[in-house]
Amino acid sequence: MGNRKKKMSFLERLTSMNDITCIQETHTEGDTFDRDFRDYRRAHETFPSHHENNGTGGVMIIISKRYLGEAEATAEEIIQGRALKLTIKRENNAISIWCIHNYGFTEAEAKTIEEKLTLDCEEAKRNPSKMHIIVAGDFN
Repeated sequence: MGNRKKKMSFLERLTSMNDITCIQETHTEGDTFDRDFRDYRRAHETFPSHHENNGTGGVMIIISKRYLGEAEATAEEIIQGRALKLTIKRENNAISIWCIHNYGFTEAEAKTIEEKLTLDCEEAKRNPSKMHIIVAGDFN
C-alpha cells in the first residue's frame, strides 16, 4: 500500500471516530482534493485551504454532518494554505475552530493571525458559555 493510501486510510478511521478533525500539510489542490476527499462528503463537510504552491502546505477542517446538523458553518481563509478558521453558529452559541500550520509566515501574516485569534479569545472571555475556541495545528 502506498504512503498516500495509508495516510488516507488512517484519516478515514480518524474522522469516523471524531466530529472535528484538523489536518495540516494536506498537499492538495482542486483536482487531488476532489479525488482524495470525494467519499468524505457523504458523512462530512470538508473545509480546505490549498496552498498556492501545488504539492506543499494546505490545511483542512473536516466536520461530521452529524455534529454540524442545521448549524451555519463559515470558513475564513486567514493565510492561504497555512491558517484557516471555521466558525459554527447554532442558535446563540458559536465555536471557532482554528487550523494553523505555522510555517513560513511573514511578520504581517503572523500579526494577522494573532489579532484575529485575540478577538475570538476576547469574545470567549465575555461569553464563556456561548463562545468556544479550538486551536489545532503544527506550532514548531
